[in-house]
Amino acid sequence: MSSSKFKPYIAAEENVAEFTVKSVVFGSLFGILFGCSTVYLALKAGSPFQHLSR
Repeated sequence: MSSSKFKPYIAAEENVAEFTVKSVVFGSLFGILFGCSTVYLALKAGSPFQHLSR
């Protein structure tokens, strides 16, 4: 191992905002996208068994 000291990318003294409008918007968009894709794939996977439910 090298003898150089680890230097973090963001200093411990720095105050970084984590809960922002941008993070909420992107989180909501990704949640909706993945939710829709999960429902689509579940319905698509269940479609071959549609004739059994009659």
